[in-house]
Amino acid sequence: MEYNAISQNTSFEIKAGSQILGKLTYGNWFKFNAEMEIAGEKYDVEPKGFWKKNIEIKNDAEIIADIKMNWDGDLIIRMKSSGKEEEFVLKHSGFFKEKFILTNDQNEDLLIFKASYRWVDMIYNYHITSSENFEAIPGKTLLLFITLYAANYFMWISASI
Repeated sequence: MEYNAISQNTSFEIKAGSQILGKLTYGNWFKFNAEMEIAGEKYDVEPKGFWKKNIEIKNDAEIIADIKMNWDGDLIIRMKSSGKEEEFVLKHSGFFKEKFILTNDQNEDLLIFKASYRWVDMIYNYHITSSENFEAIPGKTLLLFITLYAANYFMWISASI
């Protein structure tokens, strides 16, 4: 399946064809706090710690996922789904680090994000390709939005170095 994440000011919408799946909105571009709205549900994204390297995703007060960077520079996404915790790894690749690959614990590719930068507007969008394994995941839309947030986090970290 293919998706598109379209940037609009301080937010992104993800579309499957013409259907809008939800929205990721940042308070502003200089903070990592954000809100995701998916099918009427709201999720808060809050960086924690002095360096803001640990990120929690909450539904109401319950932590349902977190993101942490490992020593290899990859982002580890842990997500509670259907009563169990699953772990995913987001890696960046490509000559300009414009491509992101989400894998599961069997190292199977689930999502491939390709960033495209629009110099005129100074924003970027993503073209996203998913595998059959991704499409079978319960809570795949939430994971899609968490991965979008993580890809943006990578982009900001890369831009600040």
